[in-house]
Amino acid sequence: MGIYFSNMSRVLENVKEELFWDHVHINNHGNELVAREMAVRLLPMVGQSPACLVSATTATASTVIVP
Repeated sequence: MGIYFSNMSRVLENVKEELFWDHVHINNHGNELVAREMAVRLLPMVGQSPACLVSATTATASTVIVP
């Protein structure tokens, strides 16, 4: 399959809300935004559509967030 590199350094650049708990740790919503971006970039590589993603705030025990 090979190696895949992706620059994630600007994923939170345009987010207006405060996402950092301290100078290095982001809160749960920040983690969700980063994870969603990673999924959007990686799912097409394994033949999945990013459309399968749901918000963690609306997920239930029976909801699959990333297949």
